[in-house]
Amino acid sequence: MSALLAFLRGEGPDGRGRRIAAIWAMSDAELEASHDFIQWLFPLDAPSAAVPGSPVLAAEEIAVLRGDRTIRANLRRSLDRMLGVYGLAWDSERRAIHLAPHFGGQAIVWLSRGNHNLRRLTRILRSLVLAGERDAAAALFVRLGALYRGTYRATIGAETFAYWSAALESSTPDGAPPAGWSQRG
Repeated sequence: MSALLAFLRGEGPDGRGRRIAAIWAMSDAELEASHDFIQWLFPLDAPSAAVPGSPVLAAEEIAVLRGDRTIRANLRRSLDRMLGVYGLAWDSERRAIHLAPHFGGQAIVWLSRGNHNLRRLTRILRSLVLAGERDAAAALFVRLGALYRGTYRATIGAETFAYWSAALESSTPDGAPPAGWSQRG
């Protein structure tokens, strides 16, 4: 098993020696200040320009992601953790993502033009799709779309929204990104 898959299963460390549970336990401020964990929690099939040397999913690993219940459960838990960072939360049926009571305080941190979290969200969406968690990706996209169409249109911007849209539509049988795809985060 690759180091990335072992990490995602909770059985091994990331490149800095952290286990997945240790990352989940980090404070929001620690997660905001750290730039090398998101590539492990939400891996892609393309290299990260932001953190060279980060893990890159091979086609065989994507197949494992889609079929491994433990990894998919951990991926959902990682999503839940990041939703908290953004002031978002699932409804009681886990069908839709809504604004949590602490959204306003969190939005100040991440909803600003050019903020790195906008790229992190692109990564999260694409990783969820690659792992077969399309419903979770769609729920997140719906919430992000509501933010974009509402108060935060200028903050998010059309280019970022286009990346989010492309990430949601990027599932291909061979894991190849769509034409024009570029992952910057």
